[in-house]
Amino acid sequence: GASHEPHLAYAWYCAADQRGSLRGAAEVLAMRMGFERAELQAAQPLLQLVEAALGNGSRLYQTGRRSYEEGQALGSESAAGKTRFRLAFRVFEQCVRLGEVRAFVALARLHLEGAGVPSSVSRAASTLQRGAQLGSGAAAWALGRLYWQHRSDLARAYQWFRIAQELS
Repeated sequence: GASHEPHLAYAWYCAADQRGSLRGAAEVLAMRMGFERAELQAAQPLLQLVEAALGNGSRLYQTGRRSYEEGQALGSESAAGKTRFRLAFRVFEQCVRLGEVRAFVALARLHLEGAGVPSSVSRAASTLQRGAQLGSGAAAWALGRLYWQHRSDLARAYQWFRIAQELS
């Protein structure tokens, strides 16, 4: 419950408060009085994730994008940066399940950079190919760049660039 996971509870109560719940408002107020400022800041990524999970794939994608950008700003070597990248990875995975096509490119980028997950060109390629098969011109274009820059396969790169042009 809330006593075991106070940051998660805070995130859920904030979401309930924003939806007009009186209990949510009361719990948020009580938790704000009991938490230190640093504890409230630590709960922000969870709050963003809960809010996005209650929304649609597009809103969830924006949360993943914000987490990725925060990870870049914090640096991939810092614990906070690594946490943000892992969160972005999980969020983008969920976006892909919800059919948010932009998430395929974002997820592939994390695989290429090794941000939040081990670096893997083959996983990035398969992720982009799935996105392209669902009609994403951006995923097809990124797959062309991957074949060109990471695999030096100009014929396949050209093939994916043409597909991207047809999809756009």
